[in-house]
Amino acid sequence: MITLIPYQSSYDSQLNHYSIADEESDFALTPLKAIKDLADKEDAILIFSNHTLAGFFRLNFNDERYGLTQNSNSVLLKSFSVTETMQGQKIAQQALAELPHYIQAHYSDTINEIVLSVNFRNPKAKYIYEKCGFVDTGKVIGGRAGNQYVMSLTMT
Repeated sequence: MITLIPYQSSYDSQLNHYSIADEESDFALTPLKAIKDLADKEDAILIFSNHTLAGFFRLNFNDERYGLTQNSNSVLLKSFSVTETMQGQKIAQQALAELPHYIQAHYSDTINEIVLSVNFRNPKAKYIYEKCGFVDTGKVIGGRAGNQYVMSLTMT
């Protein structure tokens, strides 16, 4: 069972053991680094699978999202990852399926779009996002590790 929980510092000891797979280290920050990098109007969210810390992401509601969409009712999904030891268990897909419900329950029910960017060199992540209903918008942006596809999920 997947549960999404807002970050609290009481989880830091578990986050110290969180590892990013080598092939993903160019694309994802470790959760503790991402938490230190939190911007205004940005929240850190933890993914638990059967009460075990399994993943992490950030939800960004500030103007940064306008680099990917013009929709004022959108949210930017950032730093999405599943800890290396728990990959291959469909945790990412389950968390992404739960995400629209989480957003509607914890934020405004006017949010109708989730946007993200995924690096050209990370086809595995792009495939997972597509499998979960995200579509490539055709827009490309630059990123610290190279060009990125812009993807969007319309929430209903």
